[in-house]
Amino acid sequence: MSSDEVVQQVIQDAGFDGGAVLARASSDKYKQALRNLTQEAKQIGLCGVPSYRVFRRASDHSWKQAGGLVWGQDELAVVEDMISGASDNDFASVPSANSETHTSRL
Repeated sequence: MSSDEVVQQVIQDAGFDGGAVLARASSDKYKQALRNLTQEAKQIGLCGVPSYRVFRRASDHSWKQAGGLVWGQDELAVVEDMISGASDNDFASVPSANSETHTSRL
């Protein structure tokens, strides 16, 4: 939606004060927050939406990223596997029709 009027109307139709929401979203506070989050996304290598990272609590109670960055709606099965405990070492090898071996997480 490229028109503020259309965005405002959609917000209004959802039951909110569209003018107030747009004013708040346009404030310096939220613009700076967006800049900060965009910079963080660039630093960790996010390349699009949706992007997923899965974290697990380590023995020292800190949070550690489990596996790598997963990008794309079509990769939700990989995210589910990571959440359920699969690691980067959990691969299956399957021979193909031409006798080559392919490795897959699925």
